[in-house]
Amino acid sequence: MTAPTLVLLAAGLGSRFGGPKQIAPIGPEGSALIDYAARDATSGGFGRLVLIVRGEIADAVEQHVQRHWPAGLRPEYVRQDLEPAAAAAIAAGRAKPLGTAHALVAAAAALGDGPFGVANADDLYGAAAFKQLAAHLAGAGGHALVAYRLANTLLGDRPVNRALCQVGPDGRLTGIAEGAVGRGDAGDDGDNDRAVRLTWRPTGAPESEARVMKGDEPVSMNLWGFTPEILPLLTDAFAAFSAGGRIAAGEELFLPSVLGRHLGPSGGLDVTVLVSDDHCLGVTHPDDVPLLQATLTGPAW
Repeated sequence: MTAPTLVLLAAGLGSRFGGPKQIAPIGPEGSALIDYAARDATSGGFGRLVLIVRGEIADAVEQHVQRHWPAGLRPEYVRQDLEPAAAAAIAAGRAKPLGTAHALVAAAAALGDGPFGVANADDLYGAAAFKQLAAHLAGAGGHALVAYRLANTLLGDRPVNRALCQVGPDGRLTGIAEGAVGRGDAGDDGDNDRAVRLTWRPTGAPESEARVMKGDEPVSMNLWGFTPEILPLLTDAFAAFSAGGRIAAGEELFLPSVLGRHLGPSGGLDVTVLVSDDHCLGVTHPDDVPLLQATLTGPAW
C-alpha cells in the first residue's frame, strides 16, 4: 500500500507568539518546528506532504522549505483562503483563520482517495508517534487519534489549551472537549518537594468547574488519521457554520468540535485512540522558546 499523505497545518497566526512560529528559527542552524515535523513524519512512514498555508505567509514558508529541507523533499501547498467575513473579523482582531476543520475542507482536492494524517506544523510529535499513526493508516485501520498524556504536553507554567479525551474500554474515542490547563503549587508532597497541581477547565466554564488532573489523562494534540470518508462530514459542518453567521462573529471551526458531535454509535464516527507515552511539545509564548530549545539535540537535517 502507498505510504499515507500527511497534512501539516501551517496557516496559524501565532498571535500569542508574535508571528508565524511554524517557521521561526528555534532550533540549531535555523531549524524551525515545521522542519522537525516534516523530518519525523517522513522517517515515520508518511510519504507525500501537504502544507496548509495562508496567503500572507505562503512565500515565506516556501522560501524556508527551499532553504532548509532536503532537495528531494518538496510538499504540495494549499492556501486556506479567507472569506470576506473572516477577513473582516481578523482585521478587527476578533478571530484567527477559519479553523482546522476548514483547513481539511480547503485541502480536499489535494488529498486523493487514500488515508491521510493531520498534524500541527508547530508541535514536536516525535517520529515514534508518526510511525504509529502511519502504520495504522497503512493497515486500513480507519480513523485514529494519537493522544498524549497531559503532563507530557506541558512546557512552561502559563495556561494552555488542551482537548481532553474520553476513551472507551475498546480503545475508541467516546468524547473530546477543549479546555484550559493551569499549573499551580500543590504544596509539600511528603518528600520535601513542591508538587505541581494541574487543573483542566472546559472552555467557557467558570473557575469553579476546574477539575484537578493526575497528569496521565489522554489529550489531543491534533495528530489525527482519517480516511477520505471524513471529508463530506467536515464540508457539511463548515457549510452550516458559515451559514449560521459564525465567521462574521469572529469564530473558527475546530476539528474536535466537529468530530465530537459525531462520535459513537449514534453519530456513526468510529475513531481509534492510539496513546503515546512520549512527549509532545510546542511553543505558545515567546518565553517558551528557551524551554523548548533545551529539548532539541540538533538541527532537523
